[in-house]
Amino acid sequence: MGQERRQHQRHLIKLRAEITVPQIGTVTVYTQDLSLGGAFVVLPRDKCPPLGSMVTITLPGTLWGSKETTFVARVVRQTDHGMGLQFFDFNADFGET
Repeated sequence: MGQERRQHQRHLIKLRAEITVPQIGTVTVYTQDLSLGGAFVVLPRDKCPPLGSMVTITLPGTLWGSKETTFVARVVRQTDHGMGLQFFDFNADFGET
């Protein structure tokens, strides 16, 4: 098994989100998990942008007390079920220490 590279604890949570990708526009997706450093979103592989692509993701404000939050992410992983995103400007607090 490979070495674990995650810096933040993942939280299994299904949230409706929107990602905007220049090549395909805005698509509704659902998160599979979420952390301070990224998320995995469910999307068929043929709809996923290439590795390294920059996207914006909009999540509902239920976690942060606002209507919604939009920030920039990079596609860092793909599977047949979706893609892993690394966040660049995400600062929500899940109570991690």
